[in-house]
Amino acid sequence: ENNEKLEATVSSAALKEETTSTEHAEAKNEWEMKAKNLSNQNQQLLDENETLRKEMTTAEARSIEQVAAVKREANKEKSSVADLSQKVDELMDENKKLRENNEKLE
Repeated sequence: ENNEKLEATVSSAALKEETTSTEHAEAKNEWEMKAKNLSNQNQQLLDENETLRKEMTTAEARSIEQVAAVKREANKEKSSVADLSQKVDELMDENKKLRENNEKLE
């Protein structure tokens, strides 16, 4: 009878150990899967980040070129306005001289 109790206790302990070992293995597998998934997500985010960084760099370069083009155009406009202003001044001076000559002729 004691032998049977001892065998039952040993058998029960062995079953508990096997169950604990199986639960431990399952938990380990679950955490390994979660770690792998997080690692994959992290890599995906790193890739997306790199793509966005490249797009931002490209957009920034494009913006810099567009600003430079607008500045060049603005400088042309300023130059054109300055040229027109000078031409108006010259025409006004010429008009004044012609008026003075007309007055002298009258």
